Amino acid sequence: MSNVTTNNSGQSWLARLGQYHPRLIEAAVAMNENRLHDAEPLLRTHLKQDPFDVAAIRMFAEVAGRIGRYKDAESPALDTWFDAFIARYPWPPAE
Repeated sequence: MSNVTTNNSGQSWLARLGQYHPRLIEAAVAMNENRLHDAEPLLRTHLKQDPFDVAAIRMFAEVAGRIGRYKDAESPALDTWFDAFIARYPWPPAE
């Protein structure tokens, strides 16, 4: 019997790590160890390259909230959501 926990689809959490960019994994480890000063620049760099990465946006918001930058915590997530919403549903609607 393996020590690695699996989810409902039978995949181990270790196998699922491959779907994430190594920079995000490094940032997650830093966050878990409360090294927020290391996680923040990793996430900023990642978001500059991939501004629509939802996992990175959530992680950045978590870091910003934990260090007390509440404006930064809400801004990227809301801006990205709003841009995606407007792209999909332009306002005013075309007639």
